[in-house]
Amino acid sequence: MARSMFEAGRYRFDPATGRLGMSGDAVGQMTNQVFNQLYGPTADISRMRGIGAGRAGMLFEQLQARGFGPGQFLNETEQRTALARELSQSTGNIGSTELRNLR
Repeated sequence: MARSMFEAGRYRFDPATGRLGMSGDAVGQMTNQVFNQLYGPTADISRMRGIGAGRAGMLFEQLQARGFGPGQFLNETEQRTALARELSQSTGNIGSTELRNLR
């Protein structure tokens, strides 16, 4: 589950920094929360209907990569805007007025 959750974290914004791609600490906390909710001591494991933690992580990774995971943008325009903002903040070379205005 942890590997797949880490891979899915590449497509999410880090809650601490707001940057695209979650840190290892943030992914670890998210993974522990999801695991405990699905398979922890108080979880009803029968609700998973035989899906193990590894497969649940793979499912989360695929849904996140395809834009269906939690915390996704409402539409493609918002996603492009956020990615452009991330690019403009991570590089000092901003060539277009549109990118400068996103800061």
